[in-house]
Amino acid sequence: MLRDELKKNLSTIPADQPEIRDHVETILAETTSPTLPDKARHYAAAVVRWCAAGCPVRSVELQAACRLTCQGCPSDQFDPRKEVCKVCGCSVKKSRFAIRDKVAMATEVCHKGHWPK
Repeated sequence: MLRDELKKNLSTIPADQPEIRDHVETILAETTSPTLPDKARHYAAAVVRWCAAGCPVRSVELQAACRLTCQGCPSDQFDPRKEVCKVCGCSVKKSRFAIRDKVAMATEVCHKGHWPK
């Protein structure tokens, strides 16, 4: 696999070419995002948990705090271009409907444990 080859050869990039190393690291970071089937499983599980709990919704203030936390992710796992979490693949965009907005679902948590309670 290309990703495995890039990872294996990352240490062979000369020290005087940091821009190449940065580019390869960016490619590796982008290719470690969840696949579409992974995203579908994560979302389906979130919806099941949310529905089973009676569809509780976070306050508007807590949703805003969670989104701000994602945007400034301490683990550097937020993709600002796509507005998604690189760990679970979920969108951080606000939706009018809680079922389409994982941040609004009070049953959901940040997979890295960064969201305020």
